[in-house]
Parts: sequence; structure tokens; C-alpha cells
Amino acid sequence: MLGKLVKFLIVTRFSRPLVAFIFIFLGYSVVMGTLYNSVQTRSSPFFNYYLVGVLVFLIIFMVFLGGVALMKSDLDYLFTLPLKRGEMVISLYLAQFMATGVSFLFAVGYVLPYVSGGLAAKAVMSGDIALLALLVTSLSILSFRLGQREKAMLAAALGVWAVLPLFGISYSYTAIFTGGITIGTVIIIAMNIPANFFAVRQLSDIEIGFLKSASRRSGGEFRTAESFEGLSPDRAIYAHHLSELSLTGRFGIGGSVSVRISRIRLYYLLIPAPLLAFIYLYLAFSEGNSGPVNITVLLGSLYVGIFTSILFAQEVLSHERAWLAFLAMPIWRYWRGLALSKILQTLVIMVPFVVSDAILGLYGFTGALNALIFMGATVPLSPVIVIYFQSRLSVNQIVDTEIMSGQQNLKQVLGLAPILIFSIMAVVSVLSLTGAIAVLCISIGSVAYLVANPRISENMVFSLTEKGFV
Repeated sequence: MLGKLVKFLIVTRFSRPLVAFIFIFLGYSVVMGTLYNSVQTRSSPFFNYYLVGVLVFLIIFMVFLGGVALMKSDLDYLFTLPLKRGEMVISLYLAQFMATGVSFLFAVGYVLPYVSGGLAAKAVMSGDIALLALLVTSLSILSFRLGQREKAMLAAALGVWAVLPLFGISYSYTAIFTGGITIGTVIIIAMNIPANFFAVRQLSDIEIGFLKSASRRSGGEFRTAESFEGLSPDRAIYAHHLSELSLTGRFGIGGSVSVRISRIRLYYLLIPAPLLAFIYLYLAFSEGNSGPVNITVLLGSLYVGIFTSILFAQEVLSHERAWLAFLAMPIWRYWRGLALSKILQTLVIMVPFVVSDAILGLYGFTGALNALIFMGATVPLSPVIVIYFQSRLSVNQIVDTEIMSGQQNLKQVLGLAPILIFSIMAVVSVLSLTGAIAVLCISIGSVAYLVANPRISENMVFSLTEKGFV
């Protein structure tokens, strides 16, 4: 019965082509990582920063936007069946792993070539990565019932703890990527035991927990209210986006669709943004200016380009104000105000990173000027491009529910396209001044075309309506 239940949960949440793609890609990653040996006998700074950064992003992402991979039909059908509780928990956990934890297993193909010591050492590293995948899965489950303050505190603690090895402190779960394989493995095991224990306990009464969570969030109450009295429609759009960042989107990458409504005052971000910019500056100076490019500058631009573009764009399509605004003004006028206000909103947050790049440029760091152009001009333009991309190609239907809105299929892989695009743009910009200027010109031209053409905004609305976004 367990096998049938696992199969049922997986095929109802993920299409067969998507499952086949996951396993084929994962198998390819493991085989190539095992057989291929890097010419390097130890990890490089790029390797260290990259893997630590990816893990920090996944953990923070799962803590804030994680949720249990349920479907609406589960409340009416699955939970009413006389199934053994243990089989239900195992099945739900495996489905959750497919939606969240499996994403980190894809790193195997990149990590293993840098591991020296033969197959035994690679096996240990593979086990550690599998344990990290389980940790990410359990965190996504546990975050389901946490409030926003608890999520912020947990994500901040795990994020700070993760970057300690970059400052020479090996007592962290990310130490496996910086040479502390033994202490890192011990910490990962110690973290997995309580995290998975409480995650399994939460899954054992998930239907009750869901009802409690839904009732707690269904009131739609906010501690602060916005007022646009006396403002014109255009000024109201700018006032909204320059005063707060609304995280109201549904995320569906990898199969986990989660609904979270958070309104963050923009001035709250003026504390973590300079702090991150200072860490970026410190790591760049610690590495020095040797080599063709500073790894911190390259990876910092890469991460900022990806995360800022996605974060500042993901809330727009599911925000009810957009649909109300379409009734109050022409669609193209609202789209123009939205696009320009998002550019200004992003630019405000990018100022500390621009200052850091300017300081690095004054000290003669290679690629700092290129990164300044990318972070100060290209990145602020990027949310507009991502919003348009999501409106035309996104396949997640927006519905007012706290659970999964539908089966995920291979088309969801398209959700990764902006990440790939802005990764390439970041690398090209940092490595070449000509490339940075070219990328900026392409971005300016793209945004100008999207904003100036009224037909673009109308097609966006028609496309969203056809997909059930209303």
C-alpha cells in the first residue's frame, strides 16, 4: 500500500515528463560528478563562495516561502481515507522532498569533481549533500506554521551561521565545502535529527495544522494600512512601491507552490542591504586583487543580479491592487507607472552595493567598474523584464488558497529561465567592460520597448486572464 500511496502523491503533484526529467538530470549529475576529476586537488574560492551562497539561498527561500506540498483535493479525499498514519507521513515527506530537497542534489555534479581522496571521499560528500537536501526539506515543512517574525529570525540565524567558514570559523554546516568535512558532517547530522523529527511530527497531523494555519491567516489583517488620499493614480503607484515591498507571490519552481503575504516597509531593508554590501566589500578585500577577476565581485554580482531580479518581481502578478488599477486607468498607463516605480524601488536597495563597487574600483580591483555598471543600472531594470516574462510564460494559476494549486509539469522549468539569463548577463558584465555596456544597452532597449508599447501591456493582461490569474 505504501508504494501505491507514494506513486499516487507524486503523479498527482508532478507530471510524468517532469519526474523523468528530474531523475535523468540527477542521474547525469551523479555520474559526471563521480567520473570526472578536476585538475584541482582542493576547492577554489569560487567553489567555496558559490556552494555556500547557493545553500544559504535555498535555506532562506524554504524558510520564508516553503510549505507542505498539498493539493486542495487532499482535504476532501486523501485525508478521509482509512490509511495508516505512518504510510501517510512517509508519502507526504517523499513528495515534499521531490518538491524542495531534490533541488540541492543537483549540486552533486559540481561538487564531486573538486573532492580529492577517491571514491570514499566522494561518497562521504555525496552523503553530506543528501543530508543537506533532507535538512532543506524539513525546514520547508517546519516553516508552514511559523509566523513572519519567527521565519525572519530562523532564516537570519541559519544564514549567518552558514557564512562563518568564509571568515575562518569552521563550526558550521557549510564547513564541508571549505575543508572542514568532519566537523561539518557532525553538525549536519546534529541539525537533521531534531529538524526531521519535528517535521515528521508536523506531517502526522498536517490536516489539523493546515486548518489552524489557514484560519490564522484568512483574516487578511495588516498592522499598518496604506493611504493614498489626495494622490493621483500615478503618484499612488509610486508612493506604494517606494514605501514598501509586498511579497504576495506564488512560487512554483520545482513543484512547490506556496502562498505568502508579507508587506515589508522599504526602510526596513535599508539595514540588511548595507550589511550585505559591507560583507561583500570585506570578502573582496580579503581575497585581494590577484588573478584576472576578483571572485567575490563576480559571485556578488551574480547573486545580486539573480536574487534582486526575482525578489522584486515575484509579487507583482498576484497583487490584487494591479487588477483594481486596471479598472481605474488604462492598462498601459498602469504598466508604465508600475515598471518605472519598480526600477526606482530596486535602485534604492542597490545603492550600498554600488558604493561598495565604487570603493573597490578606487582601489583598482579588476571588474569593479564593470560590476558597478551592472548593479547600478542593469539590475534595477531587470524586474521589469522578469515581470513580463512571468506574465507570458508562467503556468502557475493564482488561486486564493494556502495549498498547492495544481500539478506541476515540465513547463515549470521555464521558471528557471530568468535565473539563467541574468546569470549570463552578470558574468559577461563583470568579465568585460564592453560586455557590461552591451548588456546595459540591451536591457535599456528591452525595457523601453516593453514600457512604450501599449499593446505589450494589453497582451500581458490577456495572457494572465487566459491562464486563470483572476
